[in-house]
Amino acid sequence: MKNLKKVLALVLAVVMIMSVVTVASAKTYTDVKATDNYADAIDALSSLKILDGFKDGDNYSFKAEDPFTRAQAAKIVAIVHNAATNGKIKDQDAISALYSNAQNPFVDCNNSWALPFINYCRITGLADGMTATTYEPNRYVTGVQFLKLMLTTLNFDTAKEGYTGTGWDVNVLNRANEVGLTAGLADGWKAIAPVKRGEAAQILYNALTKSLVEYGQNIKVYDQETDLNRVAGSQIENKKFVMDVNLKAEYQYGYIANVEAAGGTDDRWLGRAFLLGFTRNTRYTLLANSNNVNESRHIGSSDYWTPESMPKSLLTTHSVASDIDYQSTDKNIQEKLSIDFTSTRDKGDMTKQEELFLAGSPLQTMKQSTMTKENKLKIGNRFKYIKPKAFMLDADVAIGYKSYHGNTYMLAEQYVDTLI
Repeated sequence: MKNLKKVLALVLAVVMIMSVVTVASAKTYTDVKATDNYADAIDALSSLKILDGFKDGDNYSFKAEDPFTRAQAAKIVAIVHNAATNGKIKDQDAISALYSNAQNPFVDCNNSWALPFINYCRITGLADGMTATTYEPNRYVTGVQFLKLMLTTLNFDTAKEGYTGTGWDVNVLNRANEVGLTAGLADGWKAIAPVKRGEAAQILYNALTKSLVEYGQNIKVYDQETDLNRVAGSQIENKKFVMDVNLKAEYQYGYIANVEAAGGTDDRWLGRAFLLGFTRNTRYTLLANSNNVNESRHIGSSDYWTPESMPKSLLTTHSVASDIDYQSTDKNIQEKLSIDFTSTRDKGDMTKQEELFLAGSPLQTMKQSTMTKENKLKIGNRFKYIKPKAFMLDADVAIGYKSYHGNTYMLAEQYVDTLI
């Protein structure tokens, strides 16, 4: 699956907006109340100029209970599919100008208002005629037929999905229910009956929130040889059961990054950063953390914060960590480099005062300040080279460095009151 094209993402945004506000460009239909079934769908699609009503003098009606014709279905399918293909919504006049003069094999559509839309659906393969020379534009569309139109508009392949031949209607209903095209339809609606205009609006409304389908290769699974088996040239340990997934070139490179910063009272601050990137043969990560709010963990650490585990002093931390993984296309060279550096400063102040209310008892005050500084560096590198059916070199190197410095300052004072 892939995300909707930009225009359908825009359509989705408008649809969501329609659920909470009234858009001025939407027609007001005298026969559609806000509490009626499908009112939100009708309002949204009218605003987007995908569905129109009928002009009655100075007013408009939608006739939500009327059946939907093949001509009307061709119109909305053409508008929506053209939007997904060309990146923006084109109104009826724009599509009419493009397809009104296209070759028309349907003799019963020569004078039909829907001819441009029917031509569009025929040329793009979204809809066929009832015969090679007739389309029957005024024939009613059943619920399951309209669902099929919506599925093909979302790029579902009729041959692969079984939308032709025996059982096509069952396959359509199963897929439509699965992707949510029937959500919001009133109880008791019948898929085999002519779809009503209100029901068609709801189905189309649902379709605009779905993803266009992109078919890829079938995923294969197989037993992958382990490194030890490749070196030995025979099976000396169990193979790994893996999936064979070949990504398109545009999906073999990418990255994701996040940066956050915060500040607070008493000169408290925090900053963190995260980067994960990958190429065809390499994956790299970078983590950074700098703060004075007693947070010593890297982003993504799996431990849990509890009040008891927090230091009682002021902990300032600066840390950075990085991993780089490399694997050659033939998997004969593998290397992983890890670097982790952390610098902390722990500062604590304590004041203690004691007094006994007895004659000659002293008043004692003790102040103590501690400061510890610690730097830790860890470097690890694992390198593996494999020559199939010959030998394997596997080297693992780890380097660690730690420095610590601490000092404590304490002042004790004692006062004795003497009565004279």
